[in-house]
Amino acid sequence: MSPNLMHRSFTRLELLVALILILMFMALIPAAINHPDVQARRTAALSDERQLVAAIQAFYTDYGDYPCETNTAGDENDYFTNGAPGQAKLITILCGAEAGGATGSAITKFNPHQSAYIDVPRVKNASHPRSGIGGDGAWYDPWGNPFLVKIDSNYNGTILNPYSSNAGPAQLKAGVIVWSLGPDGEGATSATGNGDKNTGVFEDDIISWAEKKK
Repeated sequence: MSPNLMHRSFTRLELLVALILILMFMALIPAAINHPDVQARRTAALSDERQLVAAIQAFYTDYGDYPCETNTAGDENDYFTNGAPGQAKLITILCGAEAGGATGSAITKFNPHQSAYIDVPRVKNASHPRSGIGGDGAWYDPWGNPFLVKIDSNYNGTILNPYSSNAGPAQLKAGVIVWSLGPDGEGATSATGNGDKNTGVFEDDIISWAEKKK
């Protein structure tokens, strides 16, 4: 066997081994996502999201307004927050008491009765906030990222879907939606224009308004 032929055979073997390793790694990803600890956190995140949605809906029932400034333009300008300080103000209003960095002036303006619509614990570790209200007043998911919130602040009955597909219609018939970036901390970080919910970094996001299509 010539040296050149031996070299080509060795290269093909390397490629085969590399391919096998890649396939093995890809096979492990679903197992990691479905690990009991991850599933428990996903369940907790969805529960928190629905609690926040219910709180905002209850606020609207009582006051006839959402706990945010009114949007007089299109849906692209609806209320959106992906963390403090905007979310701190929202949480303050819903708690009926000061939360983190927000001041009591928000309560006076939006929630003058100081009614409490949510009761969320403070995070155990302010340096690594998870599953509760952080020192900045934002509500953090089980992986340490603030929940993302959109509210129909122009009161037309629809909210633009932050995902391009596989998360419901482009215009959601909802007053409020909440989502989490999930275990990888990446995904739909903007109000609109994000990708397919079933692919890439968007796949493990947890959304309050629809289950991911299989």
